[in-house]
Amino acid sequence: MKKSLFCTALLSSTLTVSTLMLPSASAYAGQWTLGLGAIGMEEIYYGQDKNYTLFPVIAYETENFSIGGEGAFYQFYGNENSPLSLYAGLGISGDGYDSDDATILEGMKTRHNSVDLSLGGEFDLGMASLSAAVAGDVSGRHDGFQMNLGLESSFPVNRYLIVAPSIEVEALSKDYVDYYFGVKDSEATAARSAYKGKDTVNTSASLGFIIPLTEEWRIVNQLTYTWLGDGISDSPLIKRDKVFSGMIMTTYTF
Repeated sequence: MKKSLFCTALLSSTLTVSTLMLPSASAYAGQWTLGLGAIGMEEIYYGQDKNYTLFPVIAYETENFSIGGEGAFYQFYGNENSPLSLYAGLGISGDGYDSDDATILEGMKTRHNSVDLSLGGEFDLGMASLSAAVAGDVSGRHDGFQMNLGLESSFPVNRYLIVAPSIEVEALSKDYVDYYFGVKDSEATAARSAYKGKDTVNTSASLGFIIPLTEEWRIVNQLTYTWLGDGISDSPLIKRDKVFSGMIMTTYTF
């Protein structure tokens, strides 16, 4: 199972691994983060044979630039003293799969992840931050787009624990939904009827736990509950309309 499937239900563009890292001012001089993580979630496809994956964490960040597993992003407006920051980026996203990832997918053509051009921003509200982003496919995979709106915060409980709750609304265009969750007439069988995707909106609530072991080492855990929009849950490929997922990773920053 490709990592992207899990990221849709768990790691959104408004609450990403980099957000949970809570980088320090040393990032302004250039900061590397390396680590290893695991993601697991409830089965989303009928007959899914695997619902967990391991992934590496490799990221580099400066005051205005960051690059990692989600892509490369440049902050072109805002600084540490400004409540508003704006960025542009190029990244890889999607819900790609192979036909052997689940029984219901047998005979389906492979769906590939896309390369997206994105524009987003974040506004500091004091106790929380409001973020928004829009990303469009520039690779010709699905020619659709995604929009995200999120509200997130972090609360230090003590020196050993930071709690980071968030909520997010994600809008997906019909082209995106049709490519990843639709069933073409040529792919229809007795077990799965033809299905044309439609615009949909997913909503999720997450609770993150950051445990700073030292200045360099930390453990990050995130639990997420996602309500899938009708455009996805109505697909004959999908077995549920609500998904619980969890992520844990250990990182080293230098």
